[in-house]
Amino acid sequence: MRRRAPTAKPDRATPIPIPIPIPIPPEAVVKTRIAESIAIMTIGDGVVAALFPSRHAARWQIGPVPVRRAVSVFVEHPGLMRAVGIAQVAAGVAWVAALPPADG
Repeated sequence: MRRRAPTAKPDRATPIPIPIPIPIPPEAVVKTRIAESIAIMTIGDGVVAALFPSRHAARWQIGPVPVRRAVSVFVEHPGLMRAVGIAQVAAGVAWVAALPPADG
């Protein structure tokens, strides 16, 4: 029986895990970022409600009967929905303006 020549294995070094420091922002920064994100969503929702009041309200006519009844008021009265949307935009902008500035 013939012996096979040993096959050469590639010289692979075992990778050494190198810890990459990930800066974790302080809790106050995280809270500010979350608050700003919510404010931005509020502003966007307000803009959509102001531009397309009936369609926007109609998309939310889901769930229990009391919720659908409450939302139907906005579908029937687009001016009211538009006013709520404008108030949302103003509230979101005021909220962002009141947030503390970023360090740096």
